Amino acid sequence: MIARLNKLWEYRRLGLRNIWDVGLYRFLLKLGIHKAQKLPRPIKSEGPFFHPITSLKPFAQPLNWRDNHWAFGYAIAGSDKDMPPHWHSNIITGQSLDDGFVDWHKVPVFSEKVGDIKTIWEASRFDWLLTFAQRALQGDTDALKNMEYWLTDWDEHNPPYKGPNWVCAQEASIRLCHMMLALYIMGQLDQPTDAFRNFILHHLRRISPTTAYARGQDNNHATSEAMALLIGGWWLQKIAYRTEEAQRYCTQGRDLLEERAKKLIFNDGGFAQYSTVYHRLMLDSLSVIEIFRREFKQEEFSDNFYNKARKASIWLEIMIVGEDGDTPNWGANDGAMLLPIGKCDYRDFRPSVSLAATLFRGETPFVETESSLSLLRWLNIDIVESSVSDSDAIHYLEDSGLIVKKWSGNALFLRLPGFQFRPSQCDILHVDLWLNGQNILMDSGSYSYAQDKDDYFASTAAHNVCRINRREQMPRLSRFLFGEWPKKTVPISSDKRIEGYAHYHGCSHRRTIEWCDDKHLKIKDSFDVPVEYAEIFWHIPALDNGRYDMITDMVEIEISSDDMLDKTISQAPHSLYYLQKEKHISYHASGVNISSFTTDIRL
Repeated sequence: MIARLNKLWEYRRLGLRNIWDVGLYRFLLKLGIHKAQKLPRPIKSEGPFFHPITSLKPFAQPLNWRDNHWAFGYAIAGSDKDMPPHWHSNIITGQSLDDGFVDWHKVPVFSEKVGDIKTIWEASRFDWLLTFAQRALQGDTDALKNMEYWLTDWDEHNPPYKGPNWVCAQEASIRLCHMMLALYIMGQLDQPTDAFRNFILHHLRRISPTTAYARGQDNNHATSEAMALLIGGWWLQKIAYRTEEAQRYCTQGRDLLEERAKKLIFNDGGFAQYSTVYHRLMLDSLSVIEIFRREFKQEEFSDNFYNKARKASIWLEIMIVGEDGDTPNWGANDGAMLLPIGKCDYRDFRPSVSLAATLFRGETPFVETESSLSLLRWLNIDIVESSVSDSDAIHYLEDSGLIVKKWSGNALFLRLPGFQFRPSQCDILHVDLWLNGQNILMDSGSYSYAQDKDDYFASTAAHNVCRINRREQMPRLSRFLFGEWPKKTVPISSDKRIEGYAHYHGCSHRRTIEWCDDKHLKIKDSFDVPVEYAEIFWHIPALDNGRYDMITDMVEIEISSDDMLDKTISQAPHSLYYLQKEKHISYHASGVNISSFTTDIRL
C-alpha cells in the first residue's frame, strides 16, 4: 500500500492535465469508443506515387540503403537490397509479427509476442524513400522503380489503420514527413498523383484524433505530430483538395506546435527529454515546418516560437564536440534521424544545427562541413555567412541542468539535478570528458525501450557517478518513470573550477572539478555525512588491444579516499546506436564509511 501511495505521489509531477489526457485516451480505447477507432473508410486509388524525373541534381547523397537494408543508423548485414523489407517483421532478426491486418488499437506494443515493436516500425519510417529519391535525382532509374515498388508493397501490406505500423501517430507523422520531403526535393509539390494525395490524407486522419495523448507525453511525439498536421494540411490546401478538412489540420497543428514549443523548450534552449538525439528530432521537426511554411507562403509563427527555435539550435551547437560532429551519448536514444539527406551520418549533429541556425538565426555554422552543405543544397536553403563563435567558454544551462566547459578543442560536461520533466536515466552529476574530439569519460547511452525494470543502461552504474548504499539514484516506478527526483541546486563555475551537488537518500553529494593545469584534472566527490557503503564508477573507451589497465594514450585515472578502497577494472556495455552494444572499460571503486573520493585524471 505504501509503495502504491508513493507511486501516486510521484505521478503528480507529471501534471493533472497530462494524467487526464493519457488516462482518458486509454480508457476510451478500452471501451472501443475513441474517435481514432472510428476513422472514415479509406479512399482507394491505383497508380504511381510520383512522376518521372525531369531534371537531375548532382549533390552528395548518403550510402544508406544502397547495398543493405538499414535500421537505427547502421546497415543490416545479409539483407536483400533490392527487395522491400517484410513490413511486419523485426528488421534486425527477421522474426515476424502475425497481427499485420488487425485494427491498429488491438496490436500490443510491449509483449513477448511483439518484443521490441520499434524493430517493426523502423522500416516504415521511410528513411529509404529519401535515399531512393536522391539517387533517382542523380539519374539512377532503378531507384525510382524501387520507390514505386516498395511504396506499393507497403500500401498492400499496411491498409489504412490496420496492423502495427498504424499503432503510433508519431510513426505515422515521420512517415508523412518523409513522403513530403521526397516530393519536395523531387520538385513535384504541384503535381500530386492520386495515390500520393490519398496516402497523405489517410495519415492526417490517423494523427489528428490522438494529439491530446501525444501532448500528455511531454516529449517529441507532439512536435512530430504538429509537423505532420501542418505540412500535410498546408499541402492539401495548396492543391485544393478537401480544403475545409485541411484547414482543421492546419489550425490544430499550429496551436499544438505553439503550445508545445512554449512548454517543452527551456529558456536556455534545452528540451524536455534530456537527450541530444531527441533534441535533434525536435529541432529537425521545427526546421521542416519552417521550410514548408516558407514554401507555401503561410503566416509566420509567434515571436516566442522563433525565440525558442533559435535557442534550441544554439543549445545543440554547444553540445557538438570533435571533427565528426558527435555529442555526449546521454539520455534516451531510439535511433531517430528525421533528415537522412545528403552526405550524413547518424552520429553527425552538425547538419541539423546548420539547417536550424540558417532558418532561425540567419547564420550558417559548420559551413566548411560537407555533411551540412549537402543537406542545405538538397533542401534549397541558401548559406548565410556567420562569424566564428568563441569555442573556449563556460556555458551554464540552468534549466537543462548542465555546465559545459570548452577549451582548446576539448570539452567537459557536468549534469546537474533539477528535472522539470521525466528523467530517463540515473545520471545525476555525470561527467563527460572529451579530449581532441575523443570521448574519454563516456556515458553508456541507452539500448532498447523493451528492457525490463532492471535496465543496466539507465542505472547509476552505467554513468560516471557515485552510488550510495547500493541504491539507485532514483527508484524506477515504471518503464518510463523514475521517482524521487532530486531538487534543483545552484552550481559554481569558473575558469579553473566547476562544482555541483545533489541531495538524495538523505545525503548531500558534492562534486568539484578542478583544473590543476592543462594536463591534470582533479575530481572530488564528498558527502556531508560518512556513507555506510559508497561506490564510484568511471567509464572509458577500451584499448584496441583489449587491455584492462587504466593507462591509455590519452588519460590516466587514479581514485583515492581516506578509507580503504576496493578497486576493480572490468568490461561493460555501451550503446551508441539503438539495439547495438559495444564493450568499454569500467573502473569501479567502493568502500565503507566513505566521506569522499578523489579522482586524479592526467591527460
